[in-house]
Formats: sequence, C-alpha cells, structure tokens
Amino acid sequence: MVSVVKVIGTIKGSQAEELGLQVGDLIIEYDGVKIHNAQQLVKEVKKKSESGQVEMTVVREHQSSPYTLNSGKIGVRISTTKISKEAFETY
Repeated sequence: MVSVVKVIGTIKGSQAEELGLQVGDLIIEYDGVKIHNAQQLVKEVKKKSESGQVEMTVVREHQSSPYTLNSGKIGVRISTTKISKEAFETY
C-alpha cells in the first residue's frame, strides 16, 4: 500500500473550488514533489507560499491531470489515505 492525499472537502471561494477539485480527488504531486501524506502537502504549500505559480497533479477516476495554481493556500480539506502500490504506479 502507498499513502496519498485525498480531498475530503473544498473551501468556498478558494483556488480548489475555482479549479473544480472534488471530494475524492487524490493529490499526488505538488510543484514536482511526490506527496505521500497531508502533513507533507501542508509543508510544501508553506514552502512555496511566495513563489508565484505551482503545478499540482491530481487523480480523479484513475486519470491524472496537471493543474496550475497560485502558490499559497489551495483551499482543500485533506486526509492521508492508502491505495495499492499497483494503482499508484498507473498514475
């Protein structure tokens, strides 16, 4: 099993809402860094809070998609979840 970050909600008026992120989406990469837990994502967001724009990879229904967003708060409520290593390697 592999740990990933799962979206459990979005904040009204946030970047996440504007980007169309949905409950159940998996955030697997943020600005080139593979994300394995919620605390790591929070740490990476804080590190990039003044850097302009960042890329984030999100998986929905087994399809990965890149998103470009402004650095700083994304506006998602997240949790760490586990998926099979085989499933993770297909993204």
